[in-house]
Amino acid sequence: MFNRTLAWLKEKWQLVIKSNASPNEISLGLAIGVFSGVLPLLGLQTVIMIFILWLLRRSNKVAAFLSSWVMNQFTVIPILYMDYQMGLFILPQDTTLDFSSVQQSIMDMNIGQLFSVGKEIFYPMMVGGGICGVFFAVVTYGAAFFILKYRKKEI
Repeated sequence: MFNRTLAWLKEKWQLVIKSNASPNEISLGLAIGVFSGVLPLLGLQTVIMIFILWLLRRSNKVAAFLSSWVMNQFTVIPILYMDYQMGLFILPQDTTLDFSSVQQSIMDMNIGQLFSVGKEIFYPMMVGGGICGVFFAVVTYGAAFFILKYRKKEI
């Protein structure tokens, strides 16, 4: 199963590389996909990516969808943790999150307390996700543009 998925990704990547799209369009698509893939809005990442692709029409849509898979079942926890830690760095909070209180709120079914604890997680994660998303999108764009410009000369 994993080998078939890898072969499919490689085939689609080869189509992107050999397309008539410019290195700028492919790099922009990759950057948009990585940006949306790092956002902590699971379930809305694709909607956000499609909206950005609509705004920036000169980007490669296939490259964006392929690179948005940076968030998958293997990377979701490290990426969300990174988003949260970056958000805490930018928005320092007075209290540290006590996961035992979260667990107790779930056990007691105290929705009000759980929501307030959720805000302590959600806001830093959103800010951190935005900052990490922009950072990784810029890095992806720069690296992809450099590699594709060199690679297009070979093809």
